[in-house]
Amino acid sequence: TSFEIRPVIEPKGYEGVEVKRTAVNVTDEDVDAALGEIRESRARLTVKEGKAATGDSLLADVEGTPEGAEQFQQEKAMVEIGSTQNLPEFNERIEGAAPGDVLEFSVKYPQEHPAEKLAGREVAYKLSVHEVKKREIPELDDDFAKDLGDFESLDGLKERIRTDLTARKQAESESALRNTLIDRILLENPVVLPDVLVEEEIRHRMEDMVRTMMMQGVDPQKIDVDWKEVREKQDEPARKAVHARLVLDAIAGEKELVVDEKEVEEKIRAEAARIGEPYGDVRKRLAESGGLGAIGMQLVREKVLDWVVSAADISKEE
Repeated sequence: TSFEIRPVIEPKGYEGVEVKRTAVNVTDEDVDAALGEIRESRARLTVKEGKAATGDSLLADVEGTPEGAEQFQQEKAMVEIGSTQNLPEFNERIEGAAPGDVLEFSVKYPQEHPAEKLAGREVAYKLSVHEVKKREIPELDDDFAKDLGDFESLDGLKERIRTDLTARKQAESESALRNTLIDRILLENPVVLPDVLVEEEIRHRMEDMVRTMMMQGVDPQKIDVDWKEVREKQDEPARKAVHARLVLDAIAGEKELVVDEKEVEEKIRAEAARIGEPYGDVRKRLAESGGLGAIGMQLVREKVLDWVVSAADISKEE
C-alpha cells in the first residue's frame, strides 16, 4: 500500500502584500440598464391586428417534415419572428403572416446545426396561424415601480437598484482582491501537490457538476458531453484550490488561527436558514457524513484570508 504525505510548508510572503482594490462606481447608465432588464422581464404578449413583423410572435400549429426522418408537430406553438433560434430563411418566410394564413415552405439546415434530427436536412414546414402577438413593455413610471413591490415612486425603485448594484460591485471588488492576494501568496509558496488530493478535488468538482445537472432535470448520461475533456479542464482549477488550501492551512498553523464550536454552530444555522431546512436535520447530516470538520476547516481558511487582507498593503484604483 502506498500513500502520500501532506507537504510541510513554511509559509512566507503573506504579510504586507501589495494589491489594488477596484474602485466601486455605479453610474446612472448602470441603473438605467438594470431598469431596462426589469422592464423587459415584465413584458406581456398581447394580440396584434394585422401582419406580423420582426419581434412579434405567431401562435400557430406547426408541422415539420425533415427529409428521410419522422414528421414532428406542435399545436399552438409560440414562434418568435427574428429569433436567433430560427434560421434566417425561416424568419424571412414567416414575417408578414396574418391570422388565418397557412404558410408552406422548406428550409435547408446546415450540417453543423445542433438539433440532430434537423442537421443537414431539408425540412418542409406548414404553419397554420391562429394569432399574431406583440410584446408590450410597461411604461417606466411610478405605477410600474409600485407594481414591483414596496416602492412609492420610480425614484424609490432607482435608489434600491443603485443600492443593490453598489453592494454587488463591492462584493465583486472584495472577491477580486482576495483572489489576487491568494495568487500572489501561492507564487511565493510553490508546493509539490500530492496527486491523491488533486484527484479527490477533481472528483468532488465532477460530482457537484453532475448533482447540479440532476437538480435541473438533466440526465448526465443522456447529454452529448465529452466527460474526459470536462475532467481535463478541471485539472488546473483543482490544483489551484488544493494549493491554496495547503498554504492557507500552513498560515493558520503559524498564526495559531482557530475557530470554536460556537462559530461552527452559527455557520450551520446560517446554512440551514439559507436552504430552508431545520437546523437539527442539517447538523445531523453533517455529523454523519464527517462534514462538521470540513466546516471548521472552511471557517479557519476564511479567517486566514481575513487576516491576510487586514495585513495587506491595499491601495485604491483611481
